[in-house]
Amino acid sequence: MQRSAFANGFVRARLVTAAALLLAGVAARSARGETTTLLACGVEPATSFDILRNGVPALSGASTALGSLAFAMETNSGTLVSIAPLGDLAPPAPPLFTALETAEPGCAVAVWIPSGDPTVVGYVVDYGTQSVKGGGASQYEHSMEVGATGSASVCFLPLGTNYVAVRSKNLAGMLSTYSEERSVVIVIVSVLISRFDARVAPEGVRLEWRIEADEVVRGFRVYRSAAGELQRVLTDLPGDANTFLDKDAQPGVAYTYVLAALKENGEEVRSIPVIVATTPLSFDLEPNFPNPFNPRTRIGFSLPKPERAVVAIFDARGSRVTTLLDTYLHAGRHSIDWNGTDSAGLRVASGTYFCLLTAGKKRQSRKLVLLK
Repeated sequence: MQRSAFANGFVRARLVTAAALLLAGVAARSARGETTTLLACGVEPATSFDILRNGVPALSGASTALGSLAFAMETNSGTLVSIAPLGDLAPPAPPLFTALETAEPGCAVAVWIPSGDPTVVGYVVDYGTQSVKGGGASQYEHSMEVGATGSASVCFLPLGTNYVAVRSKNLAGMLSTYSEERSVVIVIVSVLISRFDARVAPEGVRLEWRIEADEVVRGFRVYRSAAGELQRVLTDLPGDANTFLDKDAQPGVAYTYVLAALKENGEEVRSIPVIVATTPLSFDLEPNFPNPFNPRTRIGFSLPKPERAVVAIFDARGSRVTTLLDTYLHAGRHSIDWNGTDSAGLRVASGTYFCLLTAGKKRQSRKLVLLK
C-alpha cells in the first residue's frame, strides 16, 4: 500500500556538511513497512542525489529547479532516510582506537572513540593473525560490522597473537583507512570443559557439553553475543545439566556462545567460544500436516520480516471459504490450524481446497485434501 506524506507536512533537510544532506526523521512514519512518498525541500537545485535508507543506498533521484526532491520509499518507525549529492561524499577518517583487552577465553573487547562526523553511521572491526601494520598481510582475514557504537567483542580468536583495527563507515557505504593497529594474545584455557558444541535445531540453537574432572561443579552459565551487541548471560543451569536449547535465537544471525562451569569456590571456568549461524528465513508456506486430513490440519509458514499476513482457504472453484488469519506478525515461523469449517463455522464437504498465504506483495498457495 502506498500513501503520501504531503498531507502530513514536508520532510525538511538541513545542511550537515558540504558533501551530505541528512533527513533527521521521516514525517509520515509507518509501523508496518508501507511505501511512503517523501519530500525534501531546500536542497541544491537540479542535482542528482543518492538516497539511502539506514545508511544503505536504496535509490537515486534528481532535484527540481526549485530545490525539492520527491521519492517513494518503504519505511518503518525509526527509519533514517538520508540524501547526498551523487558521488560527492569522501571516505571518512578512521576512529581513534583506544584499547584492546582480553575478555572470556577466545575473546577480546575493542574500544574506540566514536567519530564526530555526522555522515558516519557505523564501524567495521577488522582482525586476523597477521599484522597489516607490520607488513605481514595486505588486509585482515576477518571483518565484523558493528553499527554506531564505541566498542565490540571479537570472539572465536585462535591461540596466539591476534591483530585488530577499526574503520569508519559513512552513510554512502564508504570505509575509512584502518585505525591504529592493536594486538592481543589469546592463551590456553582450562580443560575442565572437554567438549562444547552448538548446532542449529528446528526450535533454535542447541548447546551440548561434556565435563571431565573430579572437582565438583555446582552449576553452569551460558553467555551469548552477536555482532553489534555485548556478551550477556543467557541462562544459569544446575550442575547436572549437559545441554541447553536457545529458543530466542533469531534467524540469519551468527551467535557466539561461551559456557562457564561454576565451581564450589565461586570461580568460573569458561570454555573456548563457539560460533553458530542460524538459517535466514524466507517467505514460505509449508505443506500442511496431516494431508489428507480429517477433521483438523496444521498450516505452518515463515516470514523474513515483520509484516501483515493473511492466511485464507479457497475451494476448487476459487471461492473464499474462510480467513484463518489476518494480522501483523513478527518475523519468524508461525502456524495455524484449520478445522474444516467455513467462515460461518459450518463443516465443509470432502474435497480439494487451497490455502493462500499473502504478505505484502508476496503470495504462495498449497493444496489441502479433506477426507471424511
